[in-house]
Amino acid sequence: MKGKPFRDRDNQALHDKRMNESVRVAISRKNIEFILAHQHDSREELARYLRQCKKELGHIPAQSEVIGGDLLALRFGSWVEALNYSGYMNCKGTAVSALPLERTAIFQEEYERQSKQHVKDKEARKKKAKADRREQKSAKKRAKKAAIAAAAGGSK
Repeated sequence: MKGKPFRDRDNQALHDKRMNESVRVAISRKNIEFILAHQHDSREELARYLRQCKKELGHIPAQSEVIGGDLLALRFGSWVEALNYSGYMNCKGTAVSALPLERTAIFQEEYERQSKQHVKDKEARKKKAKADRREQKSAKKRAKKAAIAAAAGGSK
């Protein structure tokens, strides 16, 4: 997070833990939406999608790098079979390994999006709190003036 540093490492660790969990939930939601939207697609349509993902990433993707990777692995029997069907024979390295979700582009993009949203939300909360304090202060002043006016009016 840019801007003010956290007061201590515990706060940073807690923030990172919450952000990571939030990002994981968002990616899971996207995977579920993909599965529901594409559960009836043909193997060729799914292979076309996988080739598109490769084009966007610039390399043969690992299962965790693709939204809907679980569906592709399920429909083709395995991730390696999905890659083979899509024209990527004898894949080795990160494409067939279990790449941690935190190292994928989709995780990083979602983390960045949520971080920016977090900063915006925090600023909005600060502005609202400041406006609320200002309103309370002016309400207090109005009440005090009314009390003084009532006291002055009652003494005549």
